[in-house]
Amino acid sequence: MPEFRLAATFKDGRQGVVDCSRLKDSDNLGIFAPLANPEFFALARVELGVLTWPNGADLDPSWLYEALSDTKSWSVPNAVTMPLPNAVKLRPEYGIILTAK
Repeated sequence: MPEFRLAATFKDGRQGVVDCSRLKDSDNLGIFAPLANPEFFALARVELGVLTWPNGADLDPSWLYEALSDTKSWSVPNAVTMPLPNAVKLRPEYGIILTAK
């Protein structure tokens, strides 16, 4: 998908769009800073069920699963003011299939 977005499908059929477009305009991103580069962002892959990039940046699949359950779309929060999410137990049915074009 264009514009820093990824289509995600979990093993149980839950689907949604992961919108990372805020990364390109944010400061102080730490490990996520390289993702602001479209070429690097396009290197997203699924490794052991986790959406990840070559530099070790990743997005928690349980967090995405819960977030996509209601809205079918999830946007990266402001990295500077973002509170940490409540812990969500990883269930065996979690698993993500990534489609990025």
